[in-house]
Amino acid sequence: MRRGFTLIELLVVIAIIAILAAILFPVFAKAREKARQTSCLNNVKQLSLAFMMYAQDYDEVLVPLANGNYSYRWYQLVEPYIKNQQILNCPSKYYQPGYGLSFYNIAEDDGFGTPGKGAALASIQQPADALMFTETEDNNTGAYRYYVYSLRLYSLGISGQPYNCIAYPGRHNGGNNVGFCDGHAKWISVSSLIDRNWSGWTSQPSGHP
Repeated sequence: MRRGFTLIELLVVIAIIAILAAILFPVFAKAREKARQTSCLNNVKQLSLAFMMYAQDYDEVLVPLANGNYSYRWYQLVEPYIKNQQILNCPSKYYQPGYGLSFYNIAEDDGFGTPGKGAALASIQQPADALMFTETEDNNTGAYRYYVYSLRLYSLGISGQPYNCIAYPGRHNGGNNVGFCDGHAKWISVSSLIDRNWSGWTSQPSGHP
């Protein structure tokens, strides 16, 4: 005669499965986010190279935030160099662009019809350390922003944005991907990004615009 499982045995099995699921699900979620982080980093690297190509075509001056009347913003100005619009999207945040230039110290636009200005590469003494752009969003609404307020110029929160439009608390495992002024890209922790003494901010040119 076959003996079935008792209720206690079934409950024990279910409890074991639930415990294993509770342990493994965060691991799977972190692995998925790590994959998105890598895909996003690839986007940032391609955009960084596009900025470098733009600068070579424009007397070694980086792309501005926008032209004077806002008919073209930076992500439209570099369009000939990227070809694929998908690289403007962070895989963890489905709006475009998912990235923003460092406003004022790297790129500016006065908004009064005067052509915007980008920093000259020659004015950046340590381009491998200077932040050019990073992942961004409106900290108050979650909407997209195409710039972050440079902590070289603005104190944290002085712009009306608690984290100066830097994606917070970090899109990828506590940090964001960053493009630097020499064309390389890497992940940086948010604790560094919101520290105005971090080299990414202090290495930006002091005389721009």
